[in-house]
Amino acid sequence: MWSPTWVPLLCGAPMGKLTPATLVLLCGALLAAALFMFGTRRPDASAGHGTEIFPACAGNIPACAVENPASRQPEQAQALPAPQDSDSARESMPEPPRRKDASDRPVGSVKIKQSGSSEPGGSSSSGDRPNLPTRPPSPPAPKRIIDASPPPNQNLGATRPFSRVLNRPSPELELSDVSEKLKQDRRGLYGQYWAFDSDPLTALAQEGAKPLSERKPDLVRIDPQIFFVDNDAFADLPFPQANFAARWEGFLVVPKAATFWLFLGCDNAGRVDINGETVLLNQVQTRYVEVSTALDLAPGLHRLTLEFAQGMLSNNDSWRCARKLMWVPPGESRPVALPPEMLMLPQWMWTDEAPIITKLSKGEGEIGDEITIYGQGFCDGSQAPTEDGFAALDDLFAPQVDFNGQRAKVLKYTPQELTVRVPIGAGSGRLTVVRHLVLTSDATGNHSGPLHVKVIPSNSVEFKVTTQFGLLAHWYNLNNVPNVDFDGLATRIVPEIVRIEPGFEWVMRGRAPVPFAKGALACSWEGYLGVPHGEAGFLCIDSVSPIRVVVGDLHQEPEPSSSTDTRHVRIWIGSGDERKLPLRVVWIADTDSALFPIEWESHAQTGEVEVEGLRTPIVSVRTRRLPACLLFPPIVPSKPPAITKVWPGETEAPLNLPFETPKDRPSIAEGQSFQVGLHVFRDKASADIPLELFVDGMALSYKVAASQRSGTEGKEVILLDCVLPPSCGEGKLTAKLGLAVSEPFFIDVANKGLVAFLYDLPDPVGYSQFPDVAALTCHSIRKERSIDFTTAESFALPFVAETFAVEWFGAIIVEHEGWYTFTARSDDGCRVWVNGAEIINDDNLHAPRETRSERLRLLPGTYSFRMQYFENTQHECCTLYWEANDLGENLLIERQVIPSRAFTWVNAGPLPDKPATGKRADGSSYD
Repeated sequence: MWSPTWVPLLCGAPMGKLTPATLVLLCGALLAAALFMFGTRRPDASAGHGTEIFPACAGNIPACAVENPASRQPEQAQALPAPQDSDSARESMPEPPRRKDASDRPVGSVKIKQSGSSEPGGSSSSGDRPNLPTRPPSPPAPKRIIDASPPPNQNLGATRPFSRVLNRPSPELELSDVSEKLKQDRRGLYGQYWAFDSDPLTALAQEGAKPLSERKPDLVRIDPQIFFVDNDAFADLPFPQANFAARWEGFLVVPKAATFWLFLGCDNAGRVDINGETVLLNQVQTRYVEVSTALDLAPGLHRLTLEFAQGMLSNNDSWRCARKLMWVPPGESRPVALPPEMLMLPQWMWTDEAPIITKLSKGEGEIGDEITIYGQGFCDGSQAPTEDGFAALDDLFAPQVDFNGQRAKVLKYTPQELTVRVPIGAGSGRLTVVRHLVLTSDATGNHSGPLHVKVIPSNSVEFKVTTQFGLLAHWYNLNNVPNVDFDGLATRIVPEIVRIEPGFEWVMRGRAPVPFAKGALACSWEGYLGVPHGEAGFLCIDSVSPIRVVVGDLHQEPEPSSSTDTRHVRIWIGSGDERKLPLRVVWIADTDSALFPIEWESHAQTGEVEVEGLRTPIVSVRTRRLPACLLFPPIVPSKPPAITKVWPGETEAPLNLPFETPKDRPSIAEGQSFQVGLHVFRDKASADIPLELFVDGMALSYKVAASQRSGTEGKEVILLDCVLPPSCGEGKLTAKLGLAVSEPFFIDVANKGLVAFLYDLPDPVGYSQFPDVAALTCHSIRKERSIDFTTAESFALPFVAETFAVEWFGAIIVEHEGWYTFTARSDDGCRVWVNGAEIINDDNLHAPRETRSERLRLLPGTYSFRMQYFENTQHECCTLYWEANDLGENLLIERQVIPSRAFTWVNAGPLPDKPATGKRADGSSYD
């Protein structure tokens, strides 16, 4: 695969379009440009303007630069010694918690060197040439990573700071200078991304290092919003998310004069500049942090620049990879993503030659389907197709189309239409077009000067890939079946479960998604491995248990290594056209063993470097979990059924809810009747197959209340009567017809979960332990299904997530007698009570850490539960785990987040006698 490359534009020289008359004269230049395009993925940066947070970087490129992030080790629980307590069944007690040290939260500041900046602008004076600018010289790069003091009135976001006016308050453009159509067509920010082998801040700090403005970005695109909550949000990047840098440019559109409360959230380093002035700065924090400022802004278009550096550092939160630009809308109390209509591309991208997508022939389709993209500016109107398609040299600069980061084959194109085939490797997400605008300098007077290429991305539109991905799984229960080998598995035993599974999502055998996971078992997965065009790499699997893997004609059945007792499968798959290779994985686990997720280690040549007169390839290595969109079942299943709606039935004794009914899903209590509406699609193969319904993995009985045929594709509209059984929690409904499984539909299990009292603490940094909430004003009362909050977003607070407190009430359901251990991971303090006894006390300031309870012997039943948690700024997290052994010390429950089915608020006992007010804890409002 190859990605677009920028050939440096000739500064100051007017430019014109490449015409057929100059094509022959410029063959040599075209071939040189093609060599650049296929030989490197790191295009030259656009104009480097504004002050960078990144330092200068120069130095020799290694003969073979390999991008391979360090493997991420799972976090280790702390071993906490404890005294013996002979008066109880408890066996250990955690050591007293320590107060948070200043080193846990780096807050230091450094100074920045300011350099001049200028917005790229200007256009060709000739009417027949594209409205593209020449490039101004890049400013001198700062010598240090972040060389600035925190901006005036910046705080940690807990309270709204006093507002201020910018040093240059006037906008660069008035609103009247920009038409409504232009604002609609040019929404978003222009983004450039650079991949690194290690932490970019460290790499850019090396003496003589080149700044980003002198490096070729690995990706350029338009981002409609800057709201990436974690590394999954960056999943469509064509390189690992462990170490990279990004820069976004454009305008902040201010519709009317007002005070704007702006937020920057990131891990690791980030910065926001408005009109050339730094207004938000994250000073290389090692954990996710949100900072805020309040600015009085005049109406108009204010120049906006954002920078971000993500690096795998030594702390356990380096995986976070978050970058968010937010604001608090008028009348609201919590920050949300800055909307696309408030962001606009830099002025040099306002040319009519820039590609714009207006619509698709269809918004969803299967892998291999042809899709037509409609819009403008996809290519030069002078490019005319021949009977055999476009000329070879012109085809090098044809527009490219990406489906959520996967390159597609362009079948034909005109300036207004593109026809493409949905490629292997495509998933649902953003569809974009990139145009290679070919230009020549007219310094010679006849457009025969050097050739230049400008890469311009389009806006993005959503496209849904409807292909059902996964492998056909045959699960075998091997209890009381001795001496089973690979060859005898399918001939001696009948599988208990046959279904299509999207992939491998567990690590320990006991978490395999089958009811007999704790005993001896085996599974055979069959189907096809999709290989995208031009991709090459290793298929990698590690397993403690015996495993056999067959890919096409390649076969591996490894022995365990002598050092780790782990079997390592590595099968090389070479580059070529996109294709599907037969895949079969057979795994036998008759001991307490593990199967790790399948990984794909892709190898791609991203460029060349000259070493001692020889051209040496630069190879990029990207290791990631094998995406489900590369797995195809051996047979194409019927179109899966779709659950369209759920209606709760009448109940004789409705629950007296102490909180508002959840609005995100219908609420149904265990034992309550309800109806499910479905669309079922039957063909000849599935005409006689019964429809199955499941809730939280349990089979759900039903009666057909109504059924009606609709349309010509075999669609049947069905209404089912059901009763919600006991032992539910997550509320996940699925329907299955043969091998086809519906998308999940979630309900709220009304009698499960906890009651949460939320307090918005007004002092931004003044809390060292959970406050006395008896006299405090409660902001909100709501239901929580479990206690598993790993980020500020996961709390979903109705106010700024900086200084706050939560108290949960309810009961915990124990189904089996045994020895139970509870573990709380939090930042900052927490306390836990079970059956009225305090079992965890870590009520103080600290970085994220774990505290374990003593072992508790619990009988089947329901026990009162209460938990307190407070946060005093930076890195909000709170999760409660449990694990258990039976009385014979056999594993009963593996360590896991306490599931929602184990919590109920119905037996919570007396709750605090206070209402939800929507105000801060001191009673003040947000006006």
